[in-house]
Amino acid sequence: MASEPKAAKPLARPPGQKRWPTLLLMSVIFVTGVAIGISATLMYVEQRTKAMMSNPGRMPYYQAERIAKSLDLTAEQEEKIRAILVARWEEIMQTRRLVYYDFKPILDREEREIAELLRSDQQEQWKEQFAAMRRRFNPPPKPVLALPETQPASPAGNVATAPTQGK
Repeated sequence: MASEPKAAKPLARPPGQKRWPTLLLMSVIFVTGVAIGISATLMYVEQRTKAMMSNPGRMPYYQAERIAKSLDLTAEQEEKIRAILVARWEEIMQTRRLVYYDFKPILDREEREIAELLRSDQQEQWKEQFAAMRRRFNPPPKPVLALPETQPASPAGNVATAPTQGK
C-alpha cells in the first residue's frame, strides 16, 4: 500500500500569544506613514507657495509651463501663450498695486481705532500682531518682471502708476 503524503499542518501560534499586539503595531506603523505623507505634502505646498510669493513675476512662467505640459503645446504655442500670460499678469499686478494703496488708509484707521480701545500693554501686542498680519496677508506689491514687447497699455494708452505714500 502506498502511503499518502501527510497534509501540512498550519503553523500554530505559540501558547499564550495574542493577535492584538501585532495588529496594534501594524496600525501604529500605518498611521505614522499617513502622518508623514501628509506632513511632507504640506511642506511641499508651503515651499512652492513661498517661492511663488517671493517672486510674483515668475507666476506667468510657471503657468505657461503647466499649460504646455498638460496640453502638449508646440514651442511656438508655448511662446505665444507665455507672452499673453506675462501681459495679463502685469495688468493684474498693476491693479493690485492700485488697490493696495486704496486699502492702506482703511487698514491704518482700523489699527488705530482698535488700539484706542486697548490698554497700553495690549496696544503694543496689537501693533505687533497687526504688523505681522499685514506682512503675511497684504504685503506691498513687488515689481514684476515682464517681457518688454508684452508690456500692456491702459485703455488711455499709458500705464498708470501707483501713488507713493509714506508711513
